[in-house]
Amino acid sequence: MKGEVTMKRYAVLFMLATGTVTLINAQETVRTEALTEYSSDHYLVRSDTSEELAQSLASRMEAAFHLFNRYYRFDPEALPAPLSVRIFSSKADYDAYLQKKTGITRESFIYLHYQSPAKRELVGYLLEDETELNRQLLHQGSIQFLRAFVNNPPLWLQEGMAVFFEACEYDPETSSMIYRENLTWLDPLRTLASQTGGLIPLSEFLHMDLEAASRNLELYYPQAWGFVSFLVYEWDKEYNRILWDTIRLLSPSATYEENLETLDARVFSWYDIDQMKDRLLGYLEGKKSFRVLLEEGIEAYRSGDLQKAEEAFTRASKLDPDHYAPYYYLGLIAYTRGTHSLAEYYYTTALERGAEEAATTYALGLNAFAADRMEEARTYLVKAQTLAPDKYGEKVQALLERMGSEGM
Repeated sequence: MKGEVTMKRYAVLFMLATGTVTLINAQETVRTEALTEYSSDHYLVRSDTSEELAQSLASRMEAAFHLFNRYYRFDPEALPAPLSVRIFSSKADYDAYLQKKTGITRESFIYLHYQSPAKRELVGYLLEDETELNRQLLHQGSIQFLRAFVNNPPLWLQEGMAVFFEACEYDPETSSMIYRENLTWLDPLRTLASQTGGLIPLSEFLHMDLEAASRNLELYYPQAWGFVSFLVYEWDKEYNRILWDTIRLLSPSATYEENLETLDARVFSWYDIDQMKDRLLGYLEGKKSFRVLLEEGIEAYRSGDLQKAEEAFTRASKLDPDHYAPYYYLGLIAYTRGTHSLAEYYYTTALERGAEEAATTYALGLNAFAADRMEEARTYLVKAQTLAPDKYGEKVQALLERMGSEGM
């Protein structure tokens, strides 16, 4: 159900956020109320909220700018105009603005692209969900960034990179974007690739425009992410260089067709497309999502293969550093091995990330007991007993009696 909802959301995004024809000759006729404006090095943020919030949004977008350019390596001095971001305080005001600008409304943010760089803008509204706010700003911000330097980039690059950046996290303490690999589409794409027909043939996929892609949206969108991910992470540098050569050869002023022709002649002509498809499929098959790694780790732990379990949970923790499960199981592994200080670290980290308090506190009590830290063990065990008496009451009582007898 979640994947279905996500796909419907992207269907709207895809048709409007990348469409320039309906806006290319549009006139600015929208009357707006007085807005707060804040200028940073590369952005102009307009908002009907406070100057403090506008400044905060500008700082976030500057962090995103530097993240994007770690991959694109464009010259910031070539930016034709500041990147404009307009954020409304309410969905109603956002809808009213879009209705006047485009004739429709939408749930997610949008990037409006015009011939004139000064009129282009990313438009959105405040969301209570910080993760979703960040995701939408990164997605549309990635498109805005690329099209500021290249007016007509390949659709696969534009959309694939937009999803590639979605899972990154903003750290307000350092005003920086922390890269997180986005594997949301990995399992769905592998499923689609295994079905009858498989992926869109690469020779067709690399040349698709918006109209063609919209006819096969359910496959095009995840495949765009998968292809970009493959180009970034594939170990063979011959395939890595496709992405960097593509970015280097794109012309800022060329038409869509002209840029595709350049890439055909100077990049993809050097590769066997069928062989590239096989490498892409092999890459997707060997790539593991957080969920798969967690399942593999649990299975390995239950079978007693602690080394394999540790490797799986460690990899999972790097994919989603904020999820408690890998740390909890790494704590169990450390406890089993008798490395009690390490076990305590992992259990405590799991608690900080939302692990079930009674179970993790009980595990901390067992760990302290095994390390012969009796007072600490008693504190943890009594707390676990209080939090979940039905589950831990008798177990804790037996341990407390044992601790009492051993201390006599």
